[in-house]
Amino acid sequence: HGADTAAFSDALDELTTGPEPDAQRIREALSRLADEAREMTRRSKQMSSKLAASTQQIEHLRSELHEARRAAMTDALTSLPNRRAFDETLQRMAAASEDNGEPLSLMLIDIDHFKRVNDRFGHPVGDALLRRTASTIRNCLPLGGMVARFGGEEFAVLLPGQNLSTAIEQAERLRLAVSGQRLASRRSGERLSAVTISLGLAELLRGEDVAAMLERADRALYRAKQEGRDRACWEPMAQDTATFEAAMPATEHNATEKIWT
Repeated sequence: HGADTAAFSDALDELTTGPEPDAQRIREALSRLADEAREMTRRSKQMSSKLAASTQQIEHLRSELHEARRAAMTDALTSLPNRRAFDETLQRMAAASEDNGEPLSLMLIDIDHFKRVNDRFGHPVGDALLRRTASTIRNCLPLGGMVARFGGEEFAVLLPGQNLSTAIEQAERLRLAVSGQRLASRRSGERLSAVTISLGLAELLRGEDVAAMLERADRALYRAKQEGRDRACWEPMAQDTATFEAAMPATEHNATEKIWT
């Protein structure tokens, strides 16, 4: 502090300049020097404490900001990234694909007859089904893949580095993983037919914007549902479509997963 430094300098000058000091003047000057040194130390500690408190407050605010952003990007029910997070990731992955020439594939996934489950068994069962399906999809993702809750009973998966052919294989593994489970009530033991999903796939074309890619995947998903559900459809090009039929009928899936509430 400027005033403290000046007082300290004055006391030091008094001790070292002027006529030959006597013992009393020396003691007084030394006492002043000691007092000023203590005051400077006290002020220094005070400033350090304030600086530490400010740093801690900044870190706390930074942590709160990070948590707020995370919450804004996360679906509360499934803990998956939400649509906003998906849109940002899609833009970033599409730009990277355009730059490095690596493929990028997209899946849109819809739980078949989800409204029927909600209407018959209630929203708690529907919520449990959403959480279970989200977990199954997440556990089936390859390294670098991303799944988000797209809205309602729909999920979206991004597969960077995977072309359409590889994505089709991944879609079939995912379809089988989901349809390998049944719903059963913990209370009544009542069982529901196997859970199935429909999938629409598209690979990003060179020079294509993400909106067009999403539109193609959405058309493919619509076709999968129109053609009987429990299957994947895809559009390798805007004018070309194809379908991957279910490998086995839903009645052959025997695994039971008790997830009702």
